[in-house]
Amino acid sequence: DGGALTLVGWSADVAAGVPPEWIHVFAGDQWLTTIAPNLDNGNVVAWFGSDDLLRSGFRVTVGASDLPDGVAQVTVVAEFDSYAVAESVPVPSE
Repeated sequence: DGGALTLVGWSADVAAGVPPEWIHVFAGDQWLTTIAPNLDNGNVVAWFGSDDLLRSGFRVTVGASDLPDGVAQVTVVAEFDSYAVAESVPVPSE
């Protein structure tokens, strides 16, 4: 919207039954922002049968001015206690 990018998703270590501590967003090697999981996700709770996974969702908006010119993808990194997992997603062209 207006060049801003909104990322919505969820992350959890379903084996350990914990959501991530932090969600980091990068464009290439440039850090854009870090947030704590900020959305409840009842579907994750129902699917994996653990109330501990409720706060596994996230929604983060990156302003158009924060995105580097020509960026084709962003990477979302979910940070857990001693490890992290990442997923890259394409940036829609306008």
